[in-house]
Amino acid sequence: LVAKLTAWLDAPRLAARKTAEVVAQDGKYGCGYELLRSSAGEWGVLWRDGDGSLPSVHWHTDERQAREEYATERDMALCICGAECDADEIDRSGDEPQCPKCVAAAVEAFKATKFTCVPLDGPGYPGGCGWVGTGADIADASDGEPFMCPACDHLTVEEIRQ
Repeated sequence: LVAKLTAWLDAPRLAARKTAEVVAQDGKYGCGYELLRSSAGEWGVLWRDGDGSLPSVHWHTDERQAREEYATERDMALCICGAECDADEIDRSGDEPQCPKCVAAAVEAFKATKFTCVPLDGPGYPGGCGWVGTGADIADASDGEPFMCPACDHLTVEEIRQ
């Protein structure tokens, strides 16, 4: 009874997998990788070998996971924006992987952000000098310290939120 019920529940999902749409394809002559999307909302990464063996598919419920696997299998990396780039070009220094275009946009956004030097709380911490400027001012004067005040050289700047 359990097997019949499971088969009945799985039938629509398995049928949708058989008719999955090819979203992206990398390879020639019948071999390579394909990114698939089923009508049931699942995403698959298919490897098709050129020797005629059966294809292998990994199914995911999450599109991002499938796109990451598809990129990784092809020695690529997936940026937070969804773009693929060579694995050695991706910047993994922050919370999320970023392609060169996103890194450049983040740098420009930082440079345009307004900052002020403020005192830190607690004994032994220096007081802020009250400097106000932009991330570009900090980048020009900080010697690699992203939150160092260019006026007083203390790590006490914070973003001005409006």
